[in-house]
Amino acid sequence: MRGLRAKVARSVHWPTRRGRRWVALGIAGLVVLFVLGTFLSRGLGILHLRHDLVRLEKATVEATAEQKRLRAELASASSAKVLEDKAREELGLIKPGEEKVIFVGE
Repeated sequence: MRGLRAKVARSVHWPTRRGRRWVALGIAGLVVLFVLGTFLSRGLGILHLRHDLVRLEKATVEATAEQKRLRAELASASSAKVLEDKAREELGLIKPGEEKVIFVGE
């Protein structure tokens, strides 16, 4: 039994103190790189979200201005006189008893 232990002990090479330091430094370096990579990816994600926020705020302002314009147009178009004028011009409608005159070009 003693001979087997001696063979195993000789075949397993444990690193020296200096070698263990390098292994520990290598592991610590990998951990630091992982943490830095995580922070970098999160930072880039935040930058993309801020860019999207600015773009969406600009779109909101434009949509609000368009909504105000359309509401003003709707308010002006809802009067009877404006509706009648648009119906006559765009649709060619006439009142009962009126005659429609169409000019034919040569």
